[in-house]
Amino acid sequence: MKADLSNFFINLVRPYLQTDGSYEQEKLFPLLDSQNADLPATLAWLLAARSLLSPCGSPESSGEQETAKSAGSSEGAGGHILSPNAVLAEAFLLLLKWSNKDMELPETLILDAKRISALRAEVRRLSLIAAILLIVAGDLKRWGNEGSRKPEVHPGEPESEESAVSLLPSLRSLVEQSLETVGTSSCKEAECLEKAVEGVLTLLNESRLSQPYPALPQTLATSLRGQIIDLSCPTNPVTTLVESRLLGYIRIPLLTSPPRRPPPLPPALNSIASTLPALLCRFLHLCDHNRRVFGQQYARLLAPILTFP
Repeated sequence: MKADLSNFFINLVRPYLQTDGSYEQEKLFPLLDSQNADLPATLAWLLAARSLLSPCGSPESSGEQETAKSAGSSEGAGGHILSPNAVLAEAFLLLLKWSNKDMELPETLILDAKRISALRAEVRRLSLIAAILLIVAGDLKRWGNEGSRKPEVHPGEPESEESAVSLLPSLRSLVEQSLETVGTSSCKEAECLEKAVEGVLTLLNESRLSQPYPALPQTLATSLRGQIIDLSCPTNPVTTLVESRLLGYIRIPLLTSPPRRPPPLPPALNSIASTLPALLCRFLHLCDHNRRVFGQQYARLLAPILTFP
């Protein structure tokens, strides 16, 4: 545990020892001063983030309300005051949720466009991986319970919960390979999900036949296929849940920067736990470095929009 904490903080601070913001200042400050002093895209980005926060400074639809309130807001005599930290944290999270069609990239983040795109793709890919594994584990468990009560419906000894869990590492590796191009310009998400579901069903059948058990019932295979393919729908409840948990996981250290320890891992993200620290460190570095370079610009833009009437 101590080694994990040490590695977490080493990865977190290493980028700060390598960059000082001079490159961004040299490239962007003359442009901002001469052409876009008002930073319209940056202001729209901050306003969008503020609109997602309640007057107490916490996300209105998030389970992290108490954390956000204690970490980033205060009340004044003339009304509720949002802290700059709370608004900026929500604004940076928006970068992971918005597509390029939804927003114009803030002027202060133009040089980070490729990194933001890569992080956004990674969040989507990890959300899909976790969602698929949740679906598979849940269906196998339900089918096992039903099979134990109704052997005539599902002939053969059903998968036990322990057997399903033992398959998760192999399933995770297979799904990761199937979705490795998600979020890239050459990727069609539906095709990646189709590839993933074929691999999942093949692996489950091979595992059962080696026991030896009969192949998966057609009803279970059809259910798994439909649920996994439907993950590409923007309003799918499983991916919506996983993405909200993932963004909540990232939100905590954003509000308590610099973080004192890695945030607690929601159960829905257990299957991708090994890959989250690297993603978190990359994103926190981008956000904190951007804050240090453009802090004055953010302070100027945030001052008039922080007070709720």
